[in-house]
Amino acid sequence: AERNETSKQVGEIKRAGGDAEAIMARMRAVGEETKALDAQIVMLMQYIKAHPEDAHRSELEDRLNDTHAEIEKRDYEKTILDVNGLAIDENYEKKALSLYTAFLEKFPQSPYAKQINEAIGNIRNLLGTAHFEDLKKVATTDFRERLSAYREYLEQFPGGAERDAVEQMITDLAQDYYGVLEKQTATCDAQDNWDDCIAQCDQFLSVFANGIWVEKVRVLRGELQDKKDVVDLTARSALVADDHAKVRKIYLDYLDKRP
Repeated sequence: AERNETSKQVGEIKRAGGDAEAIMARMRAVGEETKALDAQIVMLMQYIKAHPEDAHRSELEDRLNDTHAEIEKRDYEKTILDVNGLAIDENYEKKALSLYTAFLEKFPQSPYAKQINEAIGNIRNLLGTAHFEDLKKVATTDFRERLSAYREYLEQFPGGAERDAVEQMITDLAQDYYGVLEKQTATCDAQDNWDDCIAQCDQFLSVFANGIWVEKVRVLRGELQDKKDVVDLTARSALVADDHAKVRKIYLDYLDKRP
């Protein structure tokens, strides 16, 4: 019955979530209850010590044990409350682990040890979820900054629940980047100058290692390079237009490099 009541109360605490006033009110209540229980223990222990032959000693000892169990339950609730009240930031993991560990050290045989250990194992998941929510708010249009933020998540939370979603965000980012390159290509074509577009393709390939959009950019870069080379070829041939042998060699060299 005590376990069920504890689960109910802890559920209420968790549902309070971001309601700071509710959490603080519950913490004050738990604190007052714990003080009352501490007073009971002191009173019972003093009485039992002063009256070792009391006819109700067994009953009093049972009450003492029940009170110890009640304090353990209250400490468990307070631990959950304290952790729920923490800001999920760069210090969250250290602070939460400290609170959980303090409870386990105080009650090493606690029936709540399993829940506490599960909560410890879930710390990184909570951090990963918070980090993921921040990722969705990244508004910068700088592709490299966004990619860096996504990769930071994958490095910090390799087993994160949102890993697949972040990998999809990277794929979507590559697709967006490719779309920008395509638009820039039209400008380069109009100006018969592909150096900037080729440089942009190289930049893309320096930050994205694989995937369908990497292959598309490689193809695009090859097409841009071909256009540039043809213009260069024409210009070089024009310089030696009167020497057919040299012109022929220029074209043959070009074909040899592109069999």
